[in-house]
Amino acid sequence: MVATAELDPVAVERQALQLHDALCEANRCPTSVRFAQQNHFSEVFSIYSPDDAVGAAILAFIRGVR
Repeated sequence: MVATAELDPVAVERQALQLHDALCEANRCPTSVRFAQQNHFSEVFSIYSPDDAVGAAILAFIRGVR
């Protein structure tokens, strides 16, 4: 799972895209998510908060891994 946040610095988003593309080239294309109104700090702190979109996405990913 490769996650980015709407308010991340451009360099962080670019690195996440490079990681995603490299994994896809290796036939291991990951799940990708982008969280609205979050940055690379707040997305971690939002887990178990009233806006738990990040936690829900992580759980969905874990439950979907075989």
